[in-house]
Amino acid sequence: MRKHGTVGYHPRRKKHPTNPDRLAPPAPDLVQRGFTAADLDERWCGDITYVQVGATWLYLACVIGIYSHR
Repeated sequence: MRKHGTVGYHPRRKKHPTNPDRLAPPAPDLVQRGFTAADLDERWCGDITYVQVGATWLYLACVIGIYSHR
């Protein structure tokens, strides 16, 4: 490998951007698993994730209305 100028591939370890507090109580379930709504703006759901773009990590946050799915 040295003769041909090649090097081995060293994959990076998976990053864990957050460390959960194991002693903290769980968040309350305000929706109570009822993912239905009778009118606009009655209930919303959201989620956040991390996306790797090149060498950096970006946050992706999504919010959706349960009634309209928009």
